[in-house]
Amino acid sequence: DKSEKEQKAIAFAIAWKQYNKSNKKKHLNILPNPCESIFYIEIPLNEKLNSLNITDLMGIKKDIPFSLLNNQIKLESSSLVPGFYVVDIQTNQHRYSSKFIKQ
Repeated sequence: DKSEKEQKAIAFAIAWKQYNKSNKKKHLNILPNPCESIFYIEIPLNEKLNSLNITDLMGIKKDIPFSLLNNQIKLESSSLVPGFYVVDIQTNQHRYSSKFIKQ
């Protein structure tokens, strides 16, 4: 028997794989991941941030505070309920999509 947490993780992995196949986006590293409150994303030095969106697995957009210093984005996730999320970032050169877990 798999725990409910394991089943959700497997379902998320499958959904994430399908999402990536259909969107052909590049990925960025999120640290730490899983996160509790603050996490960071680095974009390539030669790119500029155009937009940043966070959505839950239902596709509902979540607004969370973030700041940008050079190529590092600092995000504050304390307002999010624990779960799986997707961050979509559009720069002047590429579109990125990465997943993270809020604990």
